[in-house]
Amino acid sequence: MNSTINSLSEKTISVPEELKKPFVDWLSFSIEYSEKAWAWIRNVFGEPQIEEKGSNTGHTHRFRTSGDVYGAFSPERKSQKIYISLSSKALFSFRSSSLGLSRLISEVIELNGRFTRIDLALDDYEGYLNLPYIYEMLNRKHVATRFRGFSKFEAPVNLVETGSLFRDHKIGKHGYTIYIGAFRGSNTFVRIYDKKKQVGPECAWPVWNRLEFQLTHQAADQYCNPTWNVVPETGEILNSTERFPDPRRAKFEDRSFPKTAFYYLKFLEPTYVQKINDLGHYYLSERQKHFWIPCSWWTNFLKTSEGQSIGLPKNESGLENIDNWLKTQASGAAYLLTEFYGEEYLDEFLKNGKEKFEKNKKYQTILKDEREKRENEIQTRFNEVPF
Repeated sequence: MNSTINSLSEKTISVPEELKKPFVDWLSFSIEYSEKAWAWIRNVFGEPQIEEKGSNTGHTHRFRTSGDVYGAFSPERKSQKIYISLSSKALFSFRSSSLGLSRLISEVIELNGRFTRIDLALDDYEGYLNLPYIYEMLNRKHVATRFRGFSKFEAPVNLVETGSLFRDHKIGKHGYTIYIGAFRGSNTFVRIYDKKKQVGPECAWPVWNRLEFQLTHQAADQYCNPTWNVVPETGEILNSTERFPDPRRAKFEDRSFPKTAFYYLKFLEPTYVQKINDLGHYYLSERQKHFWIPCSWWTNFLKTSEGQSIGLPKNESGLENIDNWLKTQASGAAYLLTEFYGEEYLDEFLKNGKEKFEKNKKYQTILKDEREKRENEIQTRFNEVPF
């Protein structure tokens, strides 16, 4: 009996492997203002709904597309370029596109685009990222990093240690977050945060932490489109703004999240050497920091994504989790209202739900993905050789 309960429990909390892959959680870029660019936007993202309102980018107009892609432009200042931003929600919706992330980035490069921000993320469902322990290691300087400072933000009491108070629009006021690097005034910084606390009670996973690198401006542009000032044909080094593809560095489709993470950040474990003191007693002396070794929990966490390309955000909830949330959080209230108002309430409830579903690109993508998964499972079973 106990073994049955345990197996059911393990099945309930098992995390799909695709959720453990690295992904892009934000992508922003600018492309030159032209008819070709507008035609590309319509073809890739759909017809933009334009508003004559300013934006925090300094443009005079802004737009949104059906997939929650945000953009801004200035018709009277075409040299300012067209700004386009895809949030995590927009990138998830983009999964239904046949273009793909790598091809999207390639086409932006072909349009002489410049990338202004890219967020690279990897989720931890095993408990590798122990946030209080990580903060302790940072305090003890058991880390090798290309960043100078760090800070801790803990909600709901708004506790911030080391650094200025700010609100991160991606995190809000929920959970526990560690920032490594400068939130402002830097091209790169790291978030490590408790995603389970941020999501709240509807989260289906017992453990859910996230490691995220935010690259902006030149760091983002060089990550997506590595260039240098050397003419490929002659090897001449130009003293100008003209750039050429840099063959020394990987293109985006060949980028590795573990290598990126290991380049920017390593948590270290001290090593020791045995010595003899003046009394002839043996003791252990801590070696210099460049002899320290990376912590096994850090390398093991990064190894989970080894060999995986950086893709689009996956379905973090899924039908099973939505079903679980609906049954545990909303079923009682639904029964109460149906009992009071009658079956007509349930019919009206489903009618309103249908209208919301038709406007929700994320739910449409979830349905499409789950149907394809079910069809593939049926096809696989059908093709199995019975001997």
